[in-house]
Amino acid sequence: MRLQPIIYALCVLSAGIYADELEERKAQLERQIQEIEQKQQKQNEINELERRLQELQDSQNPKSATKPTSSYTHPATTMRNTQNPYSEGFKPVSQEEIDAEAKKFFGKNRSGVLIGFSLGGMDMELDSSVKSDKGSFSMYGLRFGYQGFPGNKFLGFRLYMDAYAGIGDNKALVVETQTLGAYNADLLLDLHIPGTYTYLGLIAGVGYGFVAYDYQYNSIFSKGYVKLQMPTAFVNLGIALTMSAKHRVEFYAKLPTTDEYTEKFYYKTSPLLTAAYQYTF
Repeated sequence: MRLQPIIYALCVLSAGIYADELEERKAQLERQIQEIEQKQQKQNEINELERRLQELQDSQNPKSATKPTSSYTHPATTMRNTQNPYSEGFKPVSQEEIDAEAKKFFGKNRSGVLIGFSLGGMDMELDSSVKSDKGSFSMYGLRFGYQGFPGNKFLGFRLYMDAYAGIGDNKALVVETQTLGAYNADLLLDLHIPGTYTYLGLIAGVGYGFVAYDYQYNSIFSKGYVKLQMPTAFVNLGIALTMSAKHRVEFYAKLPTTDEYTEKFYYKTSPLLTAAYQYTF
């Protein structure tokens, strides 16, 4: 089993996604700074025009009585001033407030329908009258389900189905396959990296399904087959890196609790080890 090219490709994909995220964040901040500067410039121009108008009015009415003023300001007026960019009480939104709102938005995006694919390997041993073999299958998998982080906290869950298939000897007269399928429930622990929209995560869960093996040999002179579908529970474990709240890369293992069959022939399997990519809508 060679996972190095797969892991390298996933790491390159992760780096590209993270670089795009930083560029998008930089452009967003530059636009916000430019808008605030333009509003402040307009406010300064308005203040200058009001000052000149007041000077002209004072010069035309030098003996006009000054109206008494009060220091009291109605709360509703204060609120309007702080929200109106052209008022004297306008206060630009701070970077901390922008980051807090962005963090809340991205946190919500971690919940939703998920779809993913996996590449990995799984060993097997077989000893029967038809065939005896020991080796490793390259396994290709798909998953579909739902992921949730209630309250946008660090603790979440996911409910999903996954299926894997691997092809062994595949010659003109021989077909050999190993498959796996399960219903799963995982607990997710995501730790946020400050100043980014990236999370480091741990995975622990359980599943129930089957492991199946199928070997068929068919020629004019002889035929032979070995078939098995073994029900089993699984323990799911892994680590994860989530970027932009949607893109999730995992190093993931499914451990069958029943891994040996000896009733009609000897068959033994191993934990399934994979590298997986998951997208959350």
